[in-house]
Amino acid sequence: SSLQPDPRVVDAVNFGTMAPKRRIRGKGPLPLEGPPAKKPCTESAQAAPSAPPRSGASVVVVDDEKPRQDLAIVPLTAGKGRGLKAIQQSRELSTTSAKVDGTRVEANQKVKEQKLFTAKNNAHVETKVVTRDNRKTTRRDGTVVISSSTTMKKVSYM
Repeated sequence: SSLQPDPRVVDAVNFGTMAPKRRIRGKGPLPLEGPPAKKPCTESAQAAPSAPPRSGASVVVVDDEKPRQDLAIVPLTAGKGRGLKAIQQSRELSTTSAKVDGTRVEANQKVKEQKLFTAKNNAHVETKVVTRDNRKTTRRDGTVVISSSTTMKKVSYM
């Protein structure tokens, strides 16, 4: 019982080469010295059944002395990647009114307003206004009416 591996299995597995190096998607291929030389094709190689292609190891010389063009700094604008900037305003109004017939109205209003502009030239892109309104009406006979409403208005110019 020898511990020698089967030569057919060893030949099928490629131990002599490493996996090809992967490149980042945005970068181009590595610069090569020249095109790889091609072997002349013989008739015996064409007649023999071909094995699956194996990736051969290649040596690439990279010259670090030259500045890389694809590593240039790209200027960024405000707006979290979309090129937009937002201005937000918030207001709260509280009023109490008493009428001649004895009706008393308490009103609370909250207004939130958001405006979107392009970061480059301040062109107006969108306006969003959210209004929350709570009213409590008390009549002279003791009847209480409570009403609340939320209104959202969105205007887009794109």
